[in-house]
Amino acid sequence: FRACSDQLYGSQEYHDRVRATAVEYMREHADAFSCFCVEESAFEIYLNQMQNGRRGKPVWGDELTLRAICNALGCTIHVLTSQRGGSRTSWYLKYVPDKQKTTKQVFLAYVSPVHYNAFELAPAATSTSSRVVAASKSRRVDAKGGTTREKRAAPTRQQKKTAKRPRRR
Repeated sequence: FRACSDQLYGSQEYHDRVRATAVEYMREHADAFSCFCVEESAFEIYLNQMQNGRRGKPVWGDELTLRAICNALGCTIHVLTSQRGGSRTSWYLKYVPDKQKTTKQVFLAYVSPVHYNAFELAPAATSTSSRVVAASKSRRVDAKGGTTREKRAAPTRQQKKTAKRPRRR
């Protein structure tokens, strides 16, 4: 919820609003979501825990909440995942809303089994080295604690070779 809030509103502080919107959407469209629970009572328990937490702690969002956010807010959500699947393209998931309401898109990385991070695409650059620098400055949002930090990419093999080579005159 923090990662989606960051992508949609530019700040994690609206994560509660995103959570409430997802739960409300799932309640209103129970026929589309309750089939993922064995019993109807299990679906109500799931919604209550998603809304209020479990044992006083917030519950992380999941694939159902992503679908709900996508449809409720009318935004496309892209997910790059570390989870292995049966096909070569299972590392990329795209959630397209039933009705597009905004041009904003959400970009998430999913580290299996339960952790989502927001990421930003690096701006287009003219040279390879400037693309590496731009990519290394992408913002990472930790969905657990909501921390935001800058992370530098490790130098490429070519950059290491170039740095070690003595100059000829």
